[in-house]
Amino acid sequence: MRLEAKPNGTTKYVAQISGFGFLSAHLNLSDRPKESRTSSVLRVEGFDTNSATETVSVKWPEISFGPGDVVHLQLLIDVDGHERQLSAREALHRQAREAELR
Repeated sequence: MRLEAKPNGTTKYVAQISGFGFLSAHLNLSDRPKESRTSSVLRVEGFDTNSATETVSVKWPEISFGPGDVVHLQLLIDVDGHERQLSAREALHRQAREAELR
């Protein structure tokens, strides 16, 4: 599974976990007046659970944002060894097909 982080139209990285695991992206906005601090960051992390005895935690670099910046996350998948983008419409159709098969 892959997750592309693309702030303001520029790809910063593609986070990837091969096999079993989890990927998560959190956009954290904070305003801490008592500490005179505001923050807007994207944090991406993953957990590789392929091993029966351990879980490996992976963190990608934080991306800072400011007012007016655009946060773009895109899901990418592998199909027959070739990277292909999965649109929201395709994701919904895929979920529907999987639900029918259950």
